[in-house]
Amino acid sequence: MRTATRVLAAAVLILCAASCIGAKESDSRAGKPQVKVVAVNQRWHFVVLNFGSQQGAAVNTVMFLKRGDSQIAEVRISQVEASTAVANVVAGTLAGGFHLREGDRAIFPGS
Repeated sequence: MRTATRVLAAAVLILCAASCIGAKESDSRAGKPQVKVVAVNQRWHFVVLNFGSQQGAAVNTVMFLKRGDSQIAEVRISQVEASTAVANVVAGTLAGGFHLREGDRAIFPGS
């Protein structure tokens, strides 16, 4: 039952996030999309990103979540839709004192 609940929650978040995503901005220095967290599920430790298959997202892609200059977590994409992706927080990577929130940036390793 927990898996079904998690899948349903992810689907709802994807639909909600997709409806509020506008045009994507680009990081003109790197030519990569500017990826942001558009929804958070604190209980199940996943986020929805404004980054989907149309922008090159792929399952198992690893990204880092940042707020300002601080790296707050590592995530791995688990599900990809056309304009959004669900990414699970990698166990043990959430920095102490931080909670994930909408607007956090997701960057590629080495960026």
